[in-house]
Amino acid sequence: MTAKLAGAALIVAGAVWWCAARRRRQRQRLTLAQALAQALSAMETGIRWQRRPMPQLLAQLAQRPVCGTYFDAVREMLQSDMPLQIAWNRTFSRIPDAETAEVLRRMELGGDETRLLTQLEDARQALTTLAARWAREDAQDRRVAGALALSAAGLLVILLI
Repeated sequence: MTAKLAGAALIVAGAVWWCAARRRRQRQRLTLAQALAQALSAMETGIRWQRRPMPQLLAQLAQRPVCGTYFDAVREMLQSDMPLQIAWNRTFSRIPDAETAEVLRRMELGGDETRLLTQLEDARQALTTLAARWAREDAQDRRVAGALALSAAGLLVILLI
C-alpha cells in the first residue's frame, strides 16, 4: 500500500512540476518580448533625440538584464566587421520563440533615419501586441493545462490503486 501511495504522490508531483515548468517557459517568453519592445523603444529614442551611433546604442542596450546578451552579440559581430543586418539576423535567429525572432528578423536596418525609425517602431508595436496576446492566452491556457495535468494524474492514480 505504501508503494502505491508513493507512486500516486510521484504522479501528482510530476503533474505539478510539468505545470510549473510550462508556466515558467511562458513567463520567460512574455518577459523577453516585453524587454525587447522596451529596448527597441530606447533604441528609437537614442537615434531620434540623442543622435547616438549604432555601436554606442548597442553597448548601452547590452546592459539590459533580460535581453542585453542579444544586443551584446550584435555589437561583437559588428566589431568583427560583419554588416549590421547580417549580425542582427544571426543574433535574433537564436531567440527560442519563433514569433519573436521573426518580428526582429523582419526589420531592415538600412536606409535613412526615417526608415530606420519606422522599422523600430513597427517592430516595437508588433512585440507589444504579441506580448499582450500571450498575456491574455496564458491566463486561460494555464487553467486548462493545470486541469488537464491534474485530471490525467488523477486518472493514473486511480488506475494504479
